Amino acid sequence: GQSSATLHIGDSYESWQSATFASSGFTPEQCRDTSDPDGDGVSNLLEYASNQNPLAGNISTAEAFETDKDTLAFTYRLNLNALDLSYTIEKSSDLTDLSSWVPITPLSETTISDDGETRVVKAIMSKPTDETNMFLHLKVNR
Repeated sequence: GQSSATLHIGDSYESWQSATFASSGFTPEQCRDTSDPDGDGVSNLLEYASNQNPLAGNISTAEAFETDKDTLAFTYRLNLNALDLSYTIEKSSDLTDLSSWVPITPLSETTISDDGETRVVKAIMSKPTDETNMFLHLKVNR
């Protein structure tokens, strides 16, 4: 007998970018990390990081915030094929000061769903007792 298969190990942003935009007709400026050619409010890098289609105009990124008396929950998507990315939840009490963002370690992280390509994670953090405002965001680095 004989058999053949393709082993997909993972992507880099550059290979994803090339495959995604090769026949799109977009200009090089529209294909940059920070560009949003489909106008859905999500940059190309974040579309890649959350395994979304930057050509579809979808905004179903699954990010969500929940709160109760003692905790905050932040739900976000991870592209499991994006081997060149790191994801960090950061907090700040001042949105105007970009240097005020610092990493925060969740109390727990739970996988909500995982289809082998995209994982949806819910991170639980303690509410701060010493700050009146706390802002969270997901920082993606490559």
